[in-house]
Amino acid sequence: MLFDSLAVTSRQQRYLQFEGRIASLGNFAETLPAACGGLTDAMVSHRAVYLSQAIIAAPAVSAALLLLNPSNGSVHKQPGHPPGL
Repeated sequence: MLFDSLAVTSRQQRYLQFEGRIASLGNFAETLPAACGGLTDAMVSHRAVYLSQAIIAAPAVSAALLLLNPSNGSVHKQPGHPPGL
C-alpha cells in the first residue's frame, strides 16, 4: 500500500527509504511496550496487561478500517504484484 500511495504522487523511487524508516521505527516501538508490559504484569496482574493491550489496539483497528486503496488504474513497475493479481 505504501508503494501504491507513493506511485500516485510520483515518488515511488523513495519507497526503500520509507520502508527502511518504518521497519526501524517498528523495532524501536516494540521495546518500550515490552518493558511496560513486563512491569505491569509484575506489579499489577496479567489481566491489566491484556486490558491495556485491548485499549491500545482499539484505535489501531479503527484507523486500519479507514485506510483507502489508491486507484486501480496505476501501472506497477516495482515492487509488489503486477496489476490483476
